Amino acid sequence: MAYIYKNITGSTAEILLTKDQLRNNPIEAMNMSNIHVEDHVRIDLYLYNTSNSTPPDAYNNWNIVTTTNTYYLIKNLILSYGSTVMLEKEDLLIDYKSPAYDLYIKLHASDSAVDIIINQ
Repeated sequence: MAYIYKNITGSTAEILLTKDQLRNNPIEAMNMSNIHVEDHVRIDLYLYNTSNSTPPDAYNNWNIVTTTNTYYLIKNLILSYGSTVMLEKEDLLIDYKSPAYDLYIKLHASDSAVDIIINQ
């Protein structure tokens, strides 16, 4: 059992765990705490991947096609100032045996701040 600690700030999407980190290491629990000075935080937590394929077109030319997939575990969660949310393993529907996705978090405001503790 390992704990991962992250401080997430700003509105840029950040990877929490790669698919390799998720492989056979289930998240037992995840704690997200709003540490902003006075405002609520809006949170997205999602699985994301990209894949490339090379299907032929009508003229049998091979073109690389990039496909992205995003699956939201949480979308637009509003976490009030000073609040914490705890997610258990059952709340995170992730295939740990053969994960195909990385786990991302995105905050909606540039001055947002959240502390994350992951028990893996």
